[in-house]
Amino acid sequence: MYSAQAQNKSALDSLFKLHARLFNGTKQYRTWSVGVNAGVLAPVLVIGGVNNFSNVNPQLGYGISVRKQLGSVLGLQADVIRGYISGSNQDKPGGSEGNIEAFTTELGYSASLSAVFKVGSVNYFSHKNAVNFFVSLGSGFAGYAPKVFWNNGTYTDTKNMNGKNKDKTYIHEIVTIAGVGVKFKVNDRLAINAAYNANFVDNDFLDGTHSYDVNKYNTHKDKFSYGYAGLEYTLGKKSKQNIDWLNPLAELYEELLDPTMHQEFNDMKARNVIIERIVMSIEKDSDADGVADYFDKCPNTPTGTAVDGSGCPIKLVKNDTTIVNNISLADKVNQLEKALIDDNIRFDFDSEVLRLSSYPYLNALAKDLKANPAKVITVKGYASSEGSPSHNIRIAINRAKAVKTYLLSLGVLDSQVKIKGYGETKSVSNNSTEEGRMMNRRVVIE
Repeated sequence: MYSAQAQNKSALDSLFKLHARLFNGTKQYRTWSVGVNAGVLAPVLVIGGVNNFSNVNPQLGYGISVRKQLGSVLGLQADVIRGYISGSNQDKPGGSEGNIEAFTTELGYSASLSAVFKVGSVNYFSHKNAVNFFVSLGSGFAGYAPKVFWNNGTYTDTKNMNGKNKDKTYIHEIVTIAGVGVKFKVNDRLAINAAYNANFVDNDFLDGTHSYDVNKYNTHKDKFSYGYAGLEYTLGKKSKQNIDWLNPLAELYEELLDPTMHQEFNDMKARNVIIERIVMSIEKDSDADGVADYFDKCPNTPTGTAVDGSGCPIKLVKNDTTIVNNISLADKVNQLEKALIDDNIRFDFDSEVLRLSSYPYLNALAKDLKANPAKVITVKGYASSEGSPSHNIRIAINRAKAVKTYLLSLGVLDSQVKIKGYGETKSVSNNSTEEGRMMNRRVVIE
């Protein structure tokens, strides 16, 4: 039996050394990247909308980005852009704003955080992508300083109405951003991005003027576009793959076709069979003495023999009724049986769970109680002194309940078992040592 168990354990250990080659999270990929970009800023959107100036004067914009890829599809990207936004009314003298000729707004900064979603590639079923499409949605803050030029040659800025003081005062507003783009792979670290972002400003003073709907008499919030191209560089160890070009669908398909995957499933089945056999061998009790073969030091004991926790017979003389010190030997035997039971009903620190060594004695006690339905016992729970008195009372009662529950599960009547909890009182050993405390974590049966 022990040889077979040793062989099973050796086989089990060898199987557990195997590991699957499945997707194991983003830690096995490079997920951080930085980028630079430059492009065109304009006070209009491709989707249209109200514009205070008839002419759009495209201006240079530039920015930087930092992105953390949370998975193969979703990433979080922080962006900061700067530049100028400009427009004029040269085709319509006076324009919608009377004698305003043009404006130029310095975009001191637009800082935002966006969620970036990869929505596909040129060949989505290819294991190695080279072109990815993405959309983004985010929000942030912009700080800008508009300057309005009048037909008479003067201008107005946000610091001084007469234009003599050139110091700027920035206006700070919330900006909502929505964008689309495409990414081209140069190599596993470097990529080229091209994108268009629509920026919606939460006020109507980006161009230094206010617009009014002549029918509804309400203002329209400003917006601006940023179309750009840029370079993006992925950070991380060279040994790791860039997650940007990971295609989970194609990778999963390839792994399912991989013969090593099928071998791993077969190994897992074999592993489960070995575990089941080990469990069955541990639970087996050939001589039905209440002690499993795995723990039985005295196998093949006759049926009905009282055994201790190791499965060996308990040698007691029960028929001698000689009186010694006014106590019969039969009473001595009963006390010894109880002492043996009590000695094995011990508990671990702060535990209410019965030890395996308690089962044989409780099995014998249950058999006796079922044979004598009129017999009643009291199960008294105790504890060591580590915890508070209230905690020790509670755990002592629960230990007594654990014994009662086990006896009832074997068919003992509820009326035959009473329980009491005494906590740390009535200690049988010194609580200042661990050996003493172990003796005090007990259940006594009377």
